[in-house]
Amino acid sequence: SLHVGALVVLYPVLSQVCKRFLKDFSLQFSALYSVVVTMYLIGVLPTLYLFLQIVVIWAAYHTNSAKVVWVVSISYILCLNMYPLKNMKDSLFPDHASQLYQGYLTSVLLAWINARCISFALDRIWYKVERETVVTSFLMLTAFCFYLPLGVMGPLVSSKTFKDSFAAPLQPLDRTLCVTVLSSCLRYGVWFTVTDVSLYFLYQQALTLHPNIVNSLNLWALCGMGYFMGQFFQLKYVVMYGWSSFLARLDNVSAPPHPKCIGRIHLYSDMWRYFDNGLYLFMQQ
Repeated sequence: SLHVGALVVLYPVLSQVCKRFLKDFSLQFSALYSVVVTMYLIGVLPTLYLFLQIVVIWAAYHTNSAKVVWVVSISYILCLNMYPLKNMKDSLFPDHASQLYQGYLTSVLLAWINARCISFALDRIWYKVERETVVTSFLMLTAFCFYLPLGVMGPLVSSKTFKDSFAAPLQPLDRTLCVTVLSSCLRYGVWFTVTDVSLYFLYQQALTLHPNIVNSLNLWALCGMGYFMGQFFQLKYVVMYGWSSFLARLDNVSAPPHPKCIGRIHLYSDMWRYFDNGLYLFMQQ
């Protein structure tokens, strides 16, 4: 909804104010603002449910073993559909409406937070990032896991990239920044409109409910349908990753670019490399 979008857009503005005038409190602001908005979005108890995963993997990180971190992180995901985690989640979202909205967002956040916790732990275990004190460490992990511009929609950035943003030189408030902001808003606004309008002509998910229509299509129509589905999937992530990365870059976080058009990629290795560049870099490291 619009008010949630406004809270997300407001984040880089307030964060830049903190980094310019209250630099010592920029980390605290990032963690507090992101957690409060998440609570507003999905509720207090679901947010505490998300914190449970953070605490578990943070404790595994203190063993200083990458193997323990991987085992605990993967095991936590596998246990989400088992007692007691499944029962806890079911009790948080007892009705169908809450499952469709808050429950869905909580599931998405669980996956993102799991990856971010792994990045946080391994970057420090492998000495890519200097370790913080216990309190600062947990505060940094909280700010990273709930980081609002990338929170629900992604893409994935490493904890090193996130931490470096607090020490990186600030962008000058000049004409170049204004042109970048306006051009990015226009660019992703256009692609959002194209993606939204396309749903009025072909809603792909509806075809799963009508297999008889798919069976009646000739080969050319099937190829066109398959190509359009791929293009729509790519456009959806251009909009999602594009807006998120744009807001993160305004906040000095070097977020990866949006996906390249699949129509001009002919190697599957390039598809993996350029569609979700953040995940590619994470797996590569």
